[in-house]
Amino acid sequence: METIITAATVLSMFMNLSNDVNAPYYYNADVENNQVKTLHVYNDNEGQLSARLSYRYTYDDEGRLVSKVAYRHGGRGNAEEPSFRLDYAYDEQGYSVERSEWNAEKRCFDKARSKTEYVGTMENMVAVTNYEWSEEQETLMETERFLVWGNHDDFLLASK
Repeated sequence: METIITAATVLSMFMNLSNDVNAPYYYNADVENNQVKTLHVYNDNEGQLSARLSYRYTYDDEGRLVSKVAYRHGGRGNAEEPSFRLDYAYDEQGYSVERSEWNAEKRCFDKARSKTEYVGTMENMVAVTNYEWSEEQETLMETERFLVWGNHDDFLLASK
């Protein structure tokens, strides 16, 4: 299965967001070496922009997204506080995404409480499996599984 979450994917998402004149928010990005490093989201309060969220992205040596951390902006002094983190892992069959929440008391991210796996099963078909944390079992437990099928070449930004 080809990996689809690359620096180009994140950059394309930013370009689509920033060109939407009907969007309720304003966006700005710090781009370095064609990779979005930080995406800033602003509220429009009657012409006054105020920071709402920011997302920080990290990539591996192959340009694949490995981490996205969301930060909320407080009302005073524009202080940021982490909110959640998505960690991406890749293998020959596909990739997985784990979500960890910020623990303000411990000042660190908790263990992942949810996970989604995407596995290529055959051409144009992906098996998706969702997991949620079980307090009883003290592990991630499968909650649902489904197949996504279809040819989505019409969504590609570049041709081969």
